[in-house]
Amino acid sequence: METSWTIYGAVLGRSLLHNTQIAWLEYAKKIFTAMQHGHRCDAFVMPPIDGSLRWPGFIGRDYHKAKVKMLFVGREHNANPDKWDDQHGLGRLERMVKPWLEGKTNNETFFKQYATAYGEALTSWGPWQKVFGILAHRAGLTEHEVAYTNLSKCWKWNGNATANMRRCGQDFPLDDLIALIRPDLVMILAKPDTLERYVNGTPRISISHLHCDSAPHFNLSNEQLQEALAWVDARLQRGAQA
Repeated sequence: METSWTIYGAVLGRSLLHNTQIAWLEYAKKIFTAMQHGHRCDAFVMPPIDGSLRWPGFIGRDYHKAKVKMLFVGREHNANPDKWDDQHGLGRLERMVKPWLEGKTNNETFFKQYATAYGEALTSWGPWQKVFGILAHRAGLTEHEVAYTNLSKCWKWNGNATANMRRCGQDFPLDDLIALIRPDLVMILAKPDTLERYVNGTPRISISHLHCDSAPHFNLSNEQLQEALAWVDARLQRGAQA
């Protein structure tokens, strides 16, 4: 049986974080500080955007308690410099990330603040309102019980992602995150041809992998959204009968 705690802290004693949360923080730190990728990436940088950071997404603060664990995957963040510091912009999250990376905020405080703020921002974005929220609500989940990431960990504005930005799929394979948080369902918001441009050539992930892993994967089409909804219904029914 999986334990609900992981490590002992020097001050508080037993950690307030779950195994999955601790593991995700370690994963996230590698992406936030991925300078080698940053040197190759040509995502635009202008004030107030900090070009040194990359964005891992999030797992909701109650993801580990969810009756159906869902990972939602977009392509990349849309970053408008004029809205960077809005309530649901990345600037608000950036101000939480930097003190944590500098050791000024402990893991428990950072995770709670970041996961809460990211979940609140997620509900204002188009992918949640058009697709992901439909699936989450069908399963009786809130934004605090799901996980979200992008294939590309940088951002775009006023145009399509460049080839260098799409190479994020090679530097940050999606299967690393899947293995870490073990979702029951992976929903990728990308058409097949678009998805191929992001993950083609990645050593540990391929199009065939996306459709044969133990967690079902769906990319975006109305037919596949209906298929995903039917999968959620069946999963919930099995859980009720267990």
